[in-house]
Amino acid sequence: MFKDIIDFDKPTKFFLLSTFMMGLSNGLFDSIYNFYLEENGLDKGDIGNIYAFSMLFMSISVIPLIFLNRNFSTKKILIISSLLYSASICGIANG
Repeated sequence: MFKDIIDFDKPTKFFLLSTFMMGLSNGLFDSIYNFYLEENGLDKGDIGNIYAFSMLFMSISVIPLIFLNRNFSTKKILIISSLLYSASICGIANG
């Protein structure tokens, strides 16, 4: 299996690496954020509602990205999306 991955072309390797790193960072953030929310008095039900609400809006936000992909390059969309995502994380951290 690892030999097959080594034989992939460079963009595919970068995609797999970035997917792995995003999943790892998301998992770390979620666990730390859960501890933070529990320390501030939210119970598990409220935390579940927060995640359900954010998942709903993440799912809805994919639809405009489909149409933006026709007008902008994928690289620009990924950069803009990552900036918006980091801005929302900063908003949560400061709020």
